[in-house]
Amino acid sequence: MRLSIIIPCYNVADTLQKCVQSVLEQLPSEAEVILVNDGSTDSTAQLADSIGAGNAAVRVFHKSNGGPSEARNYGISKACGDYLMFADSDDLVAPSTIPAVLSYMLQHPEVDVAEFPVRVHCGHPSEYQQNFPTRIWPSARAYWLQTEAWEHTYAYNKISKRQLFQKFQFPQGRIFEDLWFYSQLLSTEPKVATLSCGLYLYLWNE
Repeated sequence: MRLSIIIPCYNVADTLQKCVQSVLEQLPSEAEVILVNDGSTDSTAQLADSIGAGNAAVRVFHKSNGGPSEARNYGISKACGDYLMFADSDDLVAPSTIPAVLSYMLQHPEVDVAEFPVRVHCGHPSEYQQNFPTRIWPSARAYWLQTEAWEHTYAYNKISKRQLFQKFQFPQGRIFEDLWFYSQLLSTEPKVATLSCGLYLYLWNE
């Protein structure tokens, strides 16, 4: 299995189908989608099961509510892929993004993390797009400082080697858990690349 895409789900019956569809429409053959229903109280659980029943590439897990960090960590524990990607269940992944980024990773096996563009707050007046040059950074420190990476430590606009997640987990009970996690991960000096291809759509959600 090349890639596992982990999607935590909590009370997203109105958005989950579109999110998963945006992924499945471009899913590489050696990839899986992991839906983690985090104790939803609406019809999310039934919808997730329905999606999983209709596609062999989708695996569905149900757990008691523990928050997004716990759901991501649970998904990581179930993942089979050499690489991991995350998506939020109320967002979308633009067409052709996943094959392009995964292909880059396979062509550059020295790269541990590849980050691609993200459009933030889609559908809101504050919407903007974070773009990147295509390059492999000489060090995690150079990447952190020159791209001002603390402004885009999102979990979801990256594909990373699964082995990076053996030492660190997303912290429970913290706000801005992505910032905490990726700053810790970068302290281990992974090889980071930024790409100009692909696009993650971070939709505005009240």
